[in-house]
Amino acid sequence: MCYWDGGGCILHNYASRVRAGGHYLSLSALDFFEDWTPAASFYDRHQEVSPPLLRRLLRQLARRGFLEREGAARPQADEALERWGPWNPIAGFFHQATKDETFTDLAVVDAVLSERVRTRPRPPLVKQDPRVPAVALPGVTGQDDGEFVEAMRGRRTWRRFARRPVPLDEVATLLDLSLRVQRWIQPRGEPPVPLKTSPSGGARHPVEGYVVALRVKGLDRGLYHYDAAGHRLEALRSGLRRRVIDRYLAGQWWFRDAAFLLVLSGVFERSQWRYDYPRAYRAVLAEAGHVCQSFLLSASWRGLAPFCTMAIEDSTIEGDLGLDGITESVLYVAGAGARPPGTDWAPWPPHDGQNPYLPPAGVRRLSNARRSASR
Repeated sequence: MCYWDGGGCILHNYASRVRAGGHYLSLSALDFFEDWTPAASFYDRHQEVSPPLLRRLLRQLARRGFLEREGAARPQADEALERWGPWNPIAGFFHQATKDETFTDLAVVDAVLSERVRTRPRPPLVKQDPRVPAVALPGVTGQDDGEFVEAMRGRRTWRRFARRPVPLDEVATLLDLSLRVQRWIQPRGEPPVPLKTSPSGGARHPVEGYVVALRVKGLDRGLYHYDAAGHRLEALRSGLRRRVIDRYLAGQWWFRDAAFLLVLSGVFERSQWRYDYPRAYRAVLAEAGHVCQSFLLSASWRGLAPFCTMAIEDSTIEGDLGLDGITESVLYVAGAGARPPGTDWAPWPPHDGQNPYLPPAGVRRLSNARRSASR
């Protein structure tokens, strides 16, 4: 991709996620070498520039992945993104360019927002128009006010957890209600497709689930893939430490006492097979949200303390799970733990009079170059 940013031209290889300033000669080279062409032909085209300078330019472009040398091994990311086909460059660029965001300390974010409130009005958080007629609606009352309504209204993001483990059968229930294949159907002219509790365009169900077990009774600590058809956990890695939550969730220490995480990934080719236009990428993201909400409501119904966050270290998690981040990539992370006794909902853990936005003593703080998106 090539675009203007801050008054300068930027070259952006979204496969390798390398960005570099572009010069007119760089643009000329990228245009000239659309197909395999001897370098000498490029030198002949630009006789106004010395050949040593042009050679150095081509070397730099090749080193940064903007040009390929014939016969050289192709980067794995290039080959993986080629499989996205007509989703590129729109969806491929967005997917790669928004990975591995940098996060700033939450206290810094709050200070920035406090200043922003004084200098720029905050947009309304609800939309109302008193100029048009409105019809008052009744609330949920009487026989409709049952367990389902309690679970819907009781869903909150928890940041405090009891230290007791969560039983494996509770985790199994949440996986059953959010990710398990409930039945198979036979569409006309296609192989059987799965039906789950969450909707999916064309029944592609691109979302996969991975469990990071830390305090689950009846399950060893480790990373597991959830087999949605067989309703079982496939062991990938054992011996995790609790600090893995800090590492996966961009230093959000308040989730460290959770019993387990549920990592949601997207297997994009399932959707690409049916929908060969880049808008379908939106559907994959929306469907991860469908699955996550099913998980959160199920956990609320079971009396657990669930949460979800988009402040995640994409490549770190993908590396531990063995994902390439392109054909299958982490999209969302949820989790849950046991609720602390005597607490309905407490968003922030107490710290004995300390600033609640700061981590407890002995916990490494994030640098100011990292901001938390879990609010």
